Amino acid sequence: MKNRIILILASLLISGQGTHATADFLVSDNFGGQILRYSSTDGSFLGSFISDDPDVNGGLSGPVGMVLNSNGDLLVASQGSNQVLRYHGRTGEFLGVFAEGEMAGPSHLGFHPTTGNLLVSNFAGSAITEFDAAGNLIGDFTTGSTLNGSVSFTFGPDGNLYAGDFNTGIVKIFDENGAYQDDFATGVTTPAGLIFLGDQLWVASLFANQVTRFNSDGSIDFSFSTNDPDIPQNDGTFPSFILESPLGNDEILVALTGSGGVYRFGMDGESRGVFMAGGGLVVPGQVLQIAPIPEPGAWLPLTFALTGLSLRRKR
Repeated sequence: MKNRIILILASLLISGQGTHATADFLVSDNFGGQILRYSSTDGSFLGSFISDDPDVNGGLSGPVGMVLNSNGDLLVASQGSNQVLRYHGRTGEFLGVFAEGEMAGPSHLGFHPTTGNLLVSNFAGSAITEFDAAGNLIGDFTTGSTLNGSVSFTFGPDGNLYAGDFNTGIVKIFDENGAYQDDFATGVTTPAGLIFLGDQLWVASLFANQVTRFNSDGSIDFSFSTNDPDIPQNDGTFPSFILESPLGNDEILVALTGSGGVYRFGMDGESRGVFMAGGGLVVPGQVLQIAPIPEPGAWLPLTFALTGLSLRRKR
């Protein structure tokens, strides 16, 4: 009998009667001052995760980078207030200021793969700033070379940190301790989004309306324009962020700030249309994939079943 009950409960969960995934993408809206939720299944808008109301969002201003910490809290770079703010990772409730100090236009957030410390790029600064896991300021992480407007960075398969220098068009390499090593690529117009897919670095060039794929030696393997007749051209498309598509099919997702949405592109640059848009999204900054968020009351069937089982055992 016990095994039969377990099988029934499992079937409820698998069929979706026990849980219903409502979102697994968050998109920061740099100009809208909010964080929005979208479905990874079809990109449909699922509501506001963090409101644009300063009375409830902790003064979030110009949100860009987002990351989940080890506690499941959402950390957001608040560019306008030079802070990293902390929110409940499943409800969006404001939990306070996580980090502040020595930041100038914080843009991208990422954890050091070895130390677990938080690294923050600074659009109006000259270095990537480091904080410990509790949000205490450590200081400049990158040394040996000035960054003239760092928007995005990523760790490569070689363990080094690759940082885009927005104003000079250089992608620089720093070792795991933050010491400058070399220039990886030059002549990259306004690098705004960096991601490694395999051993190749993909870079979104904001003002060039272009995405470029680099080989491991810094040579260009492939590039394509994000300008397409089927994409709204609101003063340009301005790609700001790249991530792998949840739909597979050898494609990527690209946040287009000038078109107010996240769009699908094949690995060959073929435009496949909009994936996430609407809901008041103005200028998408970053896209973060998260675990599905259960609907309120979604666990009630399971709770009632377990309660009934408990009462039966007491009789």
